[in-house]
Formats: sequence, C-alpha cells, structure tokens
Amino acid sequence: MMIETSNILKGVVHGRTIELDQDPGFPEGAKVDIAVVGSSKLPKGILEAFGVAAHKPEEVDEFLRQTYADRENDPRNRVEL
Repeated sequence: MMIETSNILKGVVHGRTIELDQDPGFPEGAKVDIAVVGSSKLPKGILEAFGVAAHKPEEVDEFLRQTYADRENDPRNRVEL
C-alpha cells in the first residue's frame, strides 16, 4: 500500500543534487517524485502574463533582460540635443 503525501520545499541546486532548506520528513532511501520549479525575482503578475512560460522564470528573466538591452541599443530611442 502506498500513502501519498506532498510538501512544498525549497532548496538549492548543486549539479544533480538539490540541498533542501528543511528536512523533507521521509526516511533515508525513500523513493520520491520531484517537480522542480525555478524561482524568480519577477513579480507574479509578469510571470502569469507569460502564460506557458511562467514555469520557466529563468527564461522569462533572460527574455526581459534582452528586450530591455535591445531597446537601449535601438538608435530610434536616442534623443539628440
């Protein structure tokens, strides 16, 4: 008989190992299923606006960084004095 339980835990990735911030509450050697979700400093609303990409916050961050960089480098945005 298998008892299903779920917890949302946070941790840090080190190669193929995830170091959890707290004890997961499972015995040593227990088999578990893992769903990995990256975190982002972006507001939740921006991530939600990206819809299907919201579960890839690193890609959303990079897209926004590149978009802002492209705008800064666009000669049409320069003001001549």
